[in-house]
Amino acid sequence: MNSGITQGGGIGGPNGNMADDNGNGYGIARWGGVRKQGLIDFAKADNVDRSSQAANYGYLKQELQGEYKGAIDAVKGTNDVAGATAAFCNSFEKPSDPQMASRVEYAMKLG
Repeated sequence: MNSGITQGGGIGGPNGNMADDNGNGYGIARWGGVRKQGLIDFAKADNVDRSSQAANYGYLKQELQGEYKGAIDAVKGTNDVAGATAAFCNSFEKPSDPQMASRVEYAMKLG
């Protein structure tokens, strides 16, 4: 997992487009919009490179302990891969176009 990736494959820092769509997500969680700005602000406050694993995992931890803390419980409340995939998508990722069938298919391949 490349922590410095923009959705679509570009490697480096985040682009300046803060749209919350399927084309401008950044980092390991493909953050967009205010969450992408949150990653940038988190990295700046901690004086770490915003494309670093330290910034990405630190911000992920902050989200999962804060506003998105219910995501872990949502996943734990499921009993199969499809349910866990949907729970995490709906409670944490909240994509503009979830393409759930593709997500579940990919998760099933990973086992």
